[in-house]
Formats: sequence, C-alpha cells, structure tokens
Amino acid sequence: MGRRPKEQPPIEPEPTPEPISPIRRRRRAEAAAASVKLPLEEVLTEARLLRYADARSWKLGEEYLAAGAVVLMKADTERVTAAIRGTQPYTASLSVTTRGNLLYDCSCPYHQDDGAFCKHLVALGLAYVRRNAVEEVAVPKGSTMDTIQKHLETCTKEQLITLLMAQSLENEPLRRHLLWLAKPTSEPARPRLVFKPARD
Repeated sequence: MGRRPKEQPPIEPEPTPEPISPIRRRRRAEAAAASVKLPLEEVLTEARLLRYADARSWKLGEEYLAAGAVVLMKADTERVTAAIRGTQPYTASLSVTTRGNLLYDCSCPYHQDDGAFCKHLVALGLAYVRRNAVEEVAVPKGSTMDTIQKHLETCTKEQLITLLMAQSLENEPLRRHLLWLAKPTSEPARPRLVFKPARD
C-alpha cells in the first residue's frame, strides 16, 4: 500500500489591515512634513517680519538698513547673522526650525531683557529679504594685505569693534584668541626661582 499524503495545515487568511483614520493619516503627514526643514528664504518674508515687530521697531529697522548699518556676516539656507552699527555695535541672527518657525536673537539690551523683536532684528531681516536688490561689490584686482590694512586704518573704533564681534560669532579660532586677549591682567604673579651661590 502506498503512503497516504501528509496533510498540510490549513492556510490562514491574511489579516485584514486596520483602516487608518483620517486623523491618524493627517498626523502622519504632519510629522513627515515637520521632519523636512524649510529653507530660510521661504520662511523669512516681509509679511512675517511685520507680524513679529511693532511699528516703532519696524521704522527704526528700515532706517538702519537705509543708512547702511547692516553688515551681513553669514547667510545660508538655515541661518543669517549680521553686525548692526547703532549707538553700539550689536550682533543679530535669524534661523528657522523644522516646524517653519523663526528663531531670533540679538545682543542688544532691549531684546535681552524682554525677548522683543527689536529694530536690529528688523534691519537684519529686511537686509536678508532684500539682499537680491543689493549689488555685490567685486574685489578689486591686485588687492593685498596692504589694501586691507589701509582700509582698517580709516575705520573708527566702533566699526572695528562691530567687525570683530560679528566675525568672532562665526570664527571659532578668532573667538578663542579674543577671549585669551581679554583675560584679566591682574592674575597673581608666578613665584620666581632665585638661585644664590652656595656658601662654603
């Protein structure tokens, strides 16, 4: 007699996938969108700046920009930093979060005390938004370190401070060097070793 074929276990049907509710589908889409950081140029617009700043800060920020008081130090797809020449040199920055919100910071007392969107931030934002309308100055041929030195010799003390403060934000070696130069000079003197001839 031949062998009886071995009985195969019954094939269980594939489980029916649980339907996704519209709310869960929307949340997944929002989470996926939030993980993609929007470029700063798509987030930072004059309309958005108007929502952040009050009328006085907006007016003064426009005046700063018109007076050429904004020196853009660094601008990329995520962050822009500038030095603002006012009564004192201040540094301001604007960046974007993954949710498309603006992060802003300024070294002026008005912002540091209240977190307000100050005139320096307005000037920076407008300088970034309108940057395409500003002609780039070409570096003259034959420029050397002597050219730089001659230009720096014509700058005021405030202009030099503004330049160094802004550059130190983005240049780590320069910042460390300036911090080293600014260390207190009243440190206790190290003991000196005095050698005296031995007596017989």
